[in-house]
Amino acid sequence: MGKAMRQERGSATRDVILATAERLFAERGIHAVSNRQISETAGQGNSAAVGYHFGAKADLVRAIARKHTGEMERLRVTMVGEAAGPPPDHDGRGAIVRLAADARGRPAPVPARPAALRA
Repeated sequence: MGKAMRQERGSATRDVILATAERLFAERGIHAVSNRQISETAGQGNSAAVGYHFGAKADLVRAIARKHTGEMERLRVTMVGEAAGPPPDHDGRGAIVRLAADARGRPAPVPARPAALRA
């Protein structure tokens, strides 16, 4: 097997592990899922595949975060650009909730306006 083929296979394995870990973490929580469970669920015969491709579990979590960073930043910039005047939630919590909901493809909840802004 040539070097290019091994790299392609390694990249595909890494992608499968990443997607599997993300799903399992979402379903069960980060601390409830072992690297071995991720490897087995991803169909890897080697139970150390997660460690080989990502290192520690913290490195795997960082890889998942990096996977979404670009899209989250794009959505944030769009939302900030579309904002007209001060947001109803001056501390930014509503924007974060809407950003996270939008990134997941769910409708964003509409935050209640603070009493000071109601008139």
